[in-house]
Amino acid sequence: MAEKDLTKKKKAPLIRISKRANANKWQSVGIYVGAIVFALLIGALLIASVGVNPISFYTKMLTVGTLGNRFAYKNIENLIIVFVPLLLTSLGLSLSFKMRFWNIGGEGQFIVGAITSAAIAIAMDGALSPVLMIILMALGGGLAAGIYGLFTAVLKVKFGTNETLMTLMLNYIALYLLKYFQTRHGTDFFLNPNSERPIFNLIPENSWMINIGIGKFSLNISLIIALLFTVFIYIYLNKTKHGYEICVVGDSKRTAQYAGMNVGKVILRTMFFSAFIIGMASAFHVSSSHTLSETITNDVGWTGIVVAWLARLNPIGVLIASLLISVLQFGCTQACATYTAIDSNIADLLQGIILFVVLASDFFIRYKVNIDLSYFKRKNTPAPVLAAATAGEEANPSSTDGTEAVVVNEVSDGATAERVESEVSPAVATEEISETVDSDDTASEPAVETLGQESSLDVNNAENAEDNADKDLPPVSEIIGAPVPDSAEIKSEIKDETAENAAPETQTAPAIKKRATTAKKPASKKADDKTKASSAKKTTAKKSDKSSSTSEKTKKTAAKTSTKTTVKSATTKKSTKNAKEGK
Repeated sequence: MAEKDLTKKKKAPLIRISKRANANKWQSVGIYVGAIVFALLIGALLIASVGVNPISFYTKMLTVGTLGNRFAYKNIENLIIVFVPLLLTSLGLSLSFKMRFWNIGGEGQFIVGAITSAAIAIAMDGALSPVLMIILMALGGGLAAGIYGLFTAVLKVKFGTNETLMTLMLNYIALYLLKYFQTRHGTDFFLNPNSERPIFNLIPENSWMINIGIGKFSLNISLIIALLFTVFIYIYLNKTKHGYEICVVGDSKRTAQYAGMNVGKVILRTMFFSAFIIGMASAFHVSSSHTLSETITNDVGWTGIVVAWLARLNPIGVLIASLLISVLQFGCTQACATYTAIDSNIADLLQGIILFVVLASDFFIRYKVNIDLSYFKRKNTPAPVLAAATAGEEANPSSTDGTEAVVVNEVSDGATAERVESEVSPAVATEEISETVDSDDTASEPAVETLGQESSLDVNNAENAEDNADKDLPPVSEIIGAPVPDSAEIKSEIKDETAENAAPETQTAPAIKKRATTAKKPASKKADDKTKASSAKKTTAKKSDKSSSTSEKTKKTAAKTSTKTTVKSATTKKSTKNAKEGK
């Protein structure tokens, strides 16, 4: 079963997803446009299902109801009121996202800034000029929202809390705080005293946003401030030291620490600045709408997250994406007001479809989907690698991977080298074998020569001692006074004493051990390697024969020396006995 499974070829997948190396700008724009068109087609089916012409509906939506409307300039003014808060909120969120600080609390920070700016306007009650009041409201709303956002940054830096959960929970705290101020059980500071039911009162007229008249059209000055802030944020991120630190911390906090940056300080400063911009946007919105409300955010805290990621955290991209989303939101409201058959919920559904498809298109900008149409035409054929392995096994059955391994066994006491084939993974070439043999042979030669020299010295010393003994001693017959023993008896005594007293045989050179190596070389080099191996074997055999002959010589010398010692001891005993008898 295992062999059959190995021969099966794994099919390539039908759909493969690969990352685009370099996404062209025009390709990105084309994908975004295609996504919007696809979303509009889905929306057209929904609109047609309720009996409304999709073309006329989309015309009113995309033109914001300005075509054929004598109050078109009013629609543009209202579009600016929707566009400015979304633009500034998206810019503030993009700062924290650039630092990888996931600020999901845009809604709560916007509400806190709106409450603070409205409180300042009501408390001052016309004491300052409109310009000073707008500046004071913007600063007050920005500081309140900045402190509200800074609270989460402090918890993140000091205690390592999750900023996503913290900012998310603070949204609801701010929302219920706003609802509390709208009830008469709390305070009447923000409420209209002339209304029977609790509603928010209008702020004083000196706190209203300044408009520049251009004919019948009134240009909201907050639009100019928002555009200037867009340029400022772009320069801040790309041309200043603080912007560079934000980018480094966002890429890697460890790298920023290694570069000597105070990461905690960067996080606190950036988060405060991010929330400050959102609070300033809420102050502009309160000054433009002239009052507070429970729906004052218009979901800019959530929509701003979508806009920031659609623009890839680029301030210029945030400007374009904010304008498109504002036209979509305000245009749907105007179109739904024209066609009574379409409920406002369908408009919200259409917005959700468009936003979802546009966000999904970002995936196709970064990745490429490859579909292999030949997937269904393939047959289960053996994979090329497995076929090659099978062919190798047939050519060389003794080896599973088609290679031949040579192992040189241990060589000692004249033993010859032995060549064995075994299953060993390919490691080194046969040149290493010859080099190893040569190096080991040369290393063993001095030991053999030294051994031969020592044995020859022993032989010479023994012969010199024999000559001296023959010169000093008288004939054996005179000393012993008895016939000399037979040669057979002498030989037997020599063998016995040699077995008891003879020194151990001189050991030959250390055993030569060779590690197993493998040969994976062309056939042309294998012949040379075999020749070198055979010559190495002959050299080793000769040296072992030489050492064995030397050991035999040493044995003969030891036998002669022991024989002379035995004769001397016998002579000494005889002379001692004669001397005692003479006395």
